[in-house]
Amino acid sequence: MSTARSGYCTVDDVRRVMQQTTREFDSGALGEDNQQLVVDAIAGLTEWIDSKTHKHWYVDGGLDEDTQGLIPTAAKSRDDEEDLTTNAATVDGADVPPTHLSPNSDALLETPPRGHHEYYDEHEFAEPKQNLRVSFGEYHPREERPAYTPVEFARKDVTAVNELLVVNADGGFDDWTAGDYTGGVGITNRGSDWWVRVNNRGISQLYLDINALDDDIASLSKAVYVDFAYGDSELTMTVRRGVAHLAAAILIVDDEFQAGLPDNGQLINVETKAERWERKGKELLAEHWVRDPDEVVG
Repeated sequence: MSTARSGYCTVDDVRRVMQQTTREFDSGALGEDNQQLVVDAIAGLTEWIDSKTHKHWYVDGGLDEDTQGLIPTAAKSRDDEEDLTTNAATVDGADVPPTHLSPNSDALLETPPRGHHEYYDEHEFAEPKQNLRVSFGEYHPREERPAYTPVEFARKDVTAVNELLVVNADGGFDDWTAGDYTGGVGITNRGSDWWVRVNNRGISQLYLDINALDDDIASLSKAVYVDFAYGDSELTMTVRRGVAHLAAAILIVDDEFQAGLPDNGQLINVETKAERWERKGKELLAEHWVRDPDEVVG
């Protein structure tokens, strides 16, 4: 039984790239003998593109011209282990209560002001939650106004959170998608125990209300386990053409693919063509790129 394969362009997209830029290329080169090689080249790029762009694209209902069924038709799911984010200024021993100094002590000159923390008692100052970075609001142990600490998702365009496990004081995990916890995807959920912000570039962040965390959470490291769905339902022609160029760059230097070309379709300067197509493919995908687009396709 064959395993379903997926990709972000069609075989026809690759055919158009090769025919438009290679005068010697014959449409018969993507006939039955070579078509599986094209499918494999497209599908082989999927995980690599996912890791470079942190995106997944799909089309509800699929595309009519996608006779091989390559184009995904639904969002993907993923589960990750994440740390709670601490303040950049947090250092070892920062949770140690400050020394009480005499008004005449010279050490006062070396002691930074405590600002909003001036009313904290020693127990409050030692709470692990004091070290958490705050993105929205201000956290005060004696107040219950929402104050959110961020956790950035490893992928863009989050559409749903299926399970959200957050560490508690006993070292176990509570599922914040169940019970009395409230939350959801989108700014309309701001004010809940958790919510997900997705900006106009698809970058997604999970916000946890610090007040909803246990006061003595067991750890800030590996404190969140989240199972989520993600995907962009708009697979643009720019993305399709970018992937098609990358697939063409792989195919044109493939010995098995070249062996399947008609006699009048033998290509010259294949290395040059491969480099040109790879560069063009990355240019088309550059808007979504996370890492250096000059990295070589692996």
